[in-house]
Amino acid sequence: MRELKIELSEEQYKLLNQEIANGTQINFEEETHSGFTVELNSIEGGISWIDFKMQNELEIGEVTWSLT
Repeated sequence: MRELKIELSEEQYKLLNQEIANGTQINFEEETHSGFTVELNSIEGGISWIDFKMQNELEIGEVTWSLT
């Protein structure tokens, strides 16, 4: 099986986990199931970043990724 690996800083990791926890709590309270989207964006020159959407749209910032 092939793998897509996205490396996050500690701050990005905490931010993402907090947003997932908050969104999950809102879904639980409102009895909904919204899920979430992680969008990896990349342009020439090796610049890549992630956008995260659940209850809110969150810009995670620049990341490093690899496809193996």
